[in-house]
Amino acid sequence: MAHTLPPIALLEASRDSLALFAGAAVVLAGLAVGLRDVLRFSPTRLWTISSVAFRQSIRRRVPWITPLVMLGVVIAAQLAHPVDYRDDIRQTARFALFATGMLTVLVGIILAATDLPKEIETRVIHTIATKPVTRLEIVAGKVLGFARLSAAILLIMGAFTWTYLHLKSARLQALIRQRLDAGQIDHATRQSLEHYRNVGLLLAHAYAEPQSLQIYASYPSPGQGRWSLPSPEQRMLVPLAIPSGAIPSADPSTAAPLFLRALVRWRAVTTRPTSQPAGPAALLALVDANENTVVSSSELGLPADGLPLMPPPGESRQPGEIVGVISPSLRPRLAAMAGRPLYVLVEGTRPGFHYGVEASSVQLAVPDTAAVYGAPRDAAALHVARSGTHGQQVRGDATGRGPVAVLSYRGPPPPAVRGVHPLELYTGIERSGGELTLEDERTTVEVEFRDAATGTLLHSQRLYPESRRTLHFAVPPAATGTGDFDVVLRVLTGGHWIGLRSGPKGASLRLVLENQSFAWNLFKSLSILWLLSLLVISIAVFCSTFLSWPVAVVLTVVILMGRWGVSQVEDVMTPGFGRSFVQDIFRTRDPAKARVVSEGVDELGRALQAVARFLPDVSRFTAIEPVATGTAVAPSTLGASARVALGFSIPLILLGYVFLRYKEVAP
Repeated sequence: MAHTLPPIALLEASRDSLALFAGAAVVLAGLAVGLRDVLRFSPTRLWTISSVAFRQSIRRRVPWITPLVMLGVVIAAQLAHPVDYRDDIRQTARFALFATGMLTVLVGIILAATDLPKEIETRVIHTIATKPVTRLEIVAGKVLGFARLSAAILLIMGAFTWTYLHLKSARLQALIRQRLDAGQIDHATRQSLEHYRNVGLLLAHAYAEPQSLQIYASYPSPGQGRWSLPSPEQRMLVPLAIPSGAIPSADPSTAAPLFLRALVRWRAVTTRPTSQPAGPAALLALVDANENTVVSSSELGLPADGLPLMPPPGESRQPGEIVGVISPSLRPRLAAMAGRPLYVLVEGTRPGFHYGVEASSVQLAVPDTAAVYGAPRDAAALHVARSGTHGQQVRGDATGRGPVAVLSYRGPPPPAVRGVHPLELYTGIERSGGELTLEDERTTVEVEFRDAATGTLLHSQRLYPESRRTLHFAVPPAATGTGDFDVVLRVLTGGHWIGLRSGPKGASLRLVLENQSFAWNLFKSLSILWLLSLLVISIAVFCSTFLSWPVAVVLTVVILMGRWGVSQVEDVMTPGFGRSFVQDIFRTRDPAKARVVSEGVDELGRALQAVARFLPDVSRFTAIEPVATGTAVAPSTLGASARVALGFSIPLILLGYVFLRYKEVAP
């Protein structure tokens, strides 16, 4: 889904709380079991044991792997095909940091998962266990020792990455100066090269990203309403809040249907095509957060070409009113979505009109309980466009009357950088019939900065972006007004479409707030990788306290990737997936067998989701992309990584100590 829907904050908070409570319970249990060993805990003995593990790893010549990894990074960087000079640095940084992360993770898993079982197998642990050391110090010491080795590898690879990137940057800067001095380059390329020459290629910017991206038929000036073009170019989404348990179960043969209602506005803008029926028409449907259909328009009893918004004589509904009927047989499907993000999709179906809808007009009536559910308080309809390769698509119009993209910034006035506000625009450009080519007419985009409260024009200029290349431009401080402003993008080249994104995967338009040191940014990225290695080592040492080393390696990987794996199938395993599985794959005609399989698949999905809540979320360790894209690593990213690493490492060390304490390792 190209646009950004509101986050499921309460669901994420509940998952984190469950993991936190489980970790706290493990810590309390470990302290209760081994309080005596905790009181005897000696930092000196801990450091000694960690030094032994560190020296053993050095004697096994583990650090000799790093030169091979460096050579691999150099070869990969030479074989890459960058789009421009900045992309060359981006790809090289991505190669180097990915190789660094993989090296530390693999070394951590192999060493930490095999060390303790081999010591038990060779009876070396017998000698250690007879010394005045506690089992807690043994487990924690091995974690610390391997973490020290990871830190050493990260320092070596970090120094290599910094040096190699600076050498490559110096060589590329020389090429940039040569091209600028030689001339004979187009305006857009010259603008980018001048930016690289003045600012450099090794960047670490702190950015402000838009809070929302919406696509309208025209700019929604205050008091004029918000309008969308008809389908398939644009549509509207209205959030629908249905509490858990709000749809009571009932016998489909006797239960009453549910009613979905919306009041759709319209305005005529052009003469309609003679082949189209007269008058505006629209459709409704229920979709989830990924716009997967929950209840289709046909299941609501609406015509395929839309319900006319001007009711014919004799109909009691008011103009613009659409009422869909949800049959009793669809109750289980809707009840399963109660408490989850749910949206009413509204789309006009006939050209020649603009369509709008107020969130307050959308209602779901449940006759059983006489309850009516609608949009959350202060919610507004989301106006979105069709999705393309590069995000939501905005169509070009040479007359300047085409659709517009509105990116909203809210907050205090942003600080100026060297007396201006630098911005970066990254978009993919397509033309009618395919991807944009070099021979095509260049794309012209008009950008306007408007005050969010009054719609007053603060600044405007024209840009000439290139497909899949970052365009750097700057605006005066007055363009951002009081800090609450909208950036309006309008494509002025007919037949061209630009793709725009917003949200956690990166916004197409970003406002530069400050410049930071590249070396400091690289250090923060390496710190995140070290926290990830600490988590990996803790899991591996924990698994090795009660399993043989091959099984410990496998279980470590499963624990690390389990939550990510479940998240990849979570969108598919929605309520009702078991029924779809039976219909599409199992294909049995026996109702009893179909019910057993359907319920079993649904229960398996719920069990996987429940287990995943207690597994570490490795997606929090975002270390590669910020450095590769020149984005400053945020303190919140470091904090999230530290919480996951320490929140799982400490309980696992204590749990591993409990297992080792009751394991017979000495005669």
